Amino acid sequence: MKKNKILFSLIFFLLSILLIFSLAFSFNNFQKNNSKLNGEAISNPNSGSKNLIVHYIDVGQGDSELIQIPGNINILIDGGTKNSSKKVVSYIKSLGIEKLNIVISTHPHADHIGGLISVINSFKVDNVIDAGINHTSTTFKEYLKAVKAKNINYLTPSPGESFDLGTNVKLIVYGPYNRYKSDLNNSSVVVKLIYGSTSFLFEGDAESKEESQLISGGLDLSATVLKVGHHGSKTSSTLKFLKKINPKISVISVGKGNSYGHPAKITIDNLLSLGSSVYRTDTTGDIIIESDGSNVNVTRGSPYIPDSSSTTTIGSDETATTQVSSGSFVGSKKSDVYHYPDCSSAKKIKPENLITFNSVEEAKNAGYRPCKKCNPPG
Repeated sequence: MKKNKILFSLIFFLLSILLIFSLAFSFNNFQKNNSKLNGEAISNPNSGSKNLIVHYIDVGQGDSELIQIPGNINILIDGGTKNSSKKVVSYIKSLGIEKLNIVISTHPHADHIGGLISVINSFKVDNVIDAGINHTSTTFKEYLKAVKAKNINYLTPSPGESFDLGTNVKLIVYGPYNRYKSDLNNSSVVVKLIYGSTSFLFEGDAESKEESQLISGGLDLSATVLKVGHHGSKTSSTLKFLKKINPKISVISVGKGNSYGHPAKITIDNLLSLGSSVYRTDTTGDIIIESDGSNVNVTRGSPYIPDSSSTTTIGSDETATTQVSSGSFVGSKKSDVYHYPDCSSAKKIKPENLITFNSVEEAKNAGYRPCKKCNPPG
């Protein structure tokens, strides 16, 4: 009997070690086919529309873009929040789509990946492209669990990697250059889709820091259509960056009457100063843009026309950059606390460690807690 107890204890101990080892490496084990799409995922039969169609789905304060490529190839970039998952799933099904060749999760924030959980559980998905950052939120864990359960090919490609998706169609990864666990927005997956002589750039929630890295990366940033970064926040869309893109059309995915003040006036002004037509999901709902490889055409949605008295002229890149650098709350890369900018503790943060948050939600999603001295909300 004593020997049996010893044997049972030994087996239990070994199983416990195996379980801990499995959990510790579960995220890293996803890095399995890092630069190769599922071989059966991409095909290009000579059927269907010859136009490439991009749907900017109105998911409120969040992001979700569906791309239909000639040859029945479908890509979804982000899925909004969990609350918007029903709309995203219904929208995709209404188009007769049964399979998503690629799902792109730009970063782990809930307003981008929340809806992807239902999407992954509702459709056949061949490949997931992800920022490759392990996050502690419940939403992220549920998303990762769904990817694992479906045994989906999981990729974290590097800037410059590209994928051929049929005749004259290419997907190029532009970012992230760095993966910051405490700065998820500036770790966003940024991709450019090229069809013939037209192109679409999707910026995720990239802010001025990642925009600077994209400029320094040396890739061709020019694009016909831009999905504006971070819902039009003032922490994104520096004039220097936008000049590199020079988009004819800019789309801002943003919630009506949101509490963050998105989109910022400086962002709208920067885009209009370049002659870009601005479309917003909060003012026009779902937006659809089609390309025949030579020209783009907005088939759903109306351009945003601001009050002429509210528009200002941006005098220089330096002015725009100064305005973009501010934020509602600040924190340090060396701590997990966020403050009001005028907090005495915030003023002690070294410039190289300073990070900004545009909202309480953004700070908390990054793993930060409120300062007990200046008592910001949250």
